[in-house]
Amino acid sequence: MIFYHLGELSLRIGNLTAPPTVQITRGVQLHLLYLLDSDIRQTRWPQT
Repeated sequence: MIFYHLGELSLRIGNLTAPPTVQITRGVQLHLLYLLDSDIRQTRWPQT
């Protein structure tokens, strides 16, 4: 169930003026990210 709901997340690619963002379409996705203590504002790799 967790993977089903998190699998629907989509990433909007950033550009020079705006960072990448995650599109959260359901409240359950936000709640799961909160429970997993996941900070979606930090990227896995450093920005270059």
